[in-house]
Amino acid sequence: MTQYEFMTVAVSLVLGLGVAVLLSSWLTVFRHRDTFRLHWISPTWALCIFVSQIQYWWSLGFLLDDLPVISGYGFILSMSQAVILFVAGGLILPQESRGSEDDLAEYFGRNGRWGVLAYGLFWVGAFVHNVTVHGTPVGLPLHSTVVVLAVASFLAATVRRTRSIATVLAVLALLANTAWPRPAAF
Repeated sequence: MTQYEFMTVAVSLVLGLGVAVLLSSWLTVFRHRDTFRLHWISPTWALCIFVSQIQYWWSLGFLLDDLPVISGYGFILSMSQAVILFVAGGLILPQESRGSEDDLAEYFGRNGRWGVLAYGLFWVGAFVHNVTVHGTPVGLPLHSTVVVLAVASFLAATVRRTRSIATVLAVLALLANTAWPRPAAF
């Protein structure tokens, strides 16, 4: 196997586990929909994280095409981004129902915001990866998407009492993640 194939397999393994955890959490919420008090904040951020997991997985082939050699630093950055997406997906939705007191808005305040914080760290890692491994200029206008996603995530993670602001930030992040262009490296 080539160096590229080893890295792709390792990163894909972690990303696959992250997708599985997130989808399992979605199923838990669906199965216990009668006992959960639904709120848009956690499912919207879960959708943002899911889209990023799939995009990152898909982009692995393109991320490394322009690199003649994958450095240990590049491997660590790529793996850490996959691990951070795993953590974000694992924290954003509950993985089990605790009974009649389940409330997705309260869960977000207790655990989900840590998943959103991890999601913001993913975007910081993407920026660092783009600049240090791929050599994209820091001031590249397309980096604005990465910055918007990181800032929206950090704001949503730190807003404690205003869940509607965190929900609006989630919609903004989803739009930025799907509609706005970003650097070729990610």
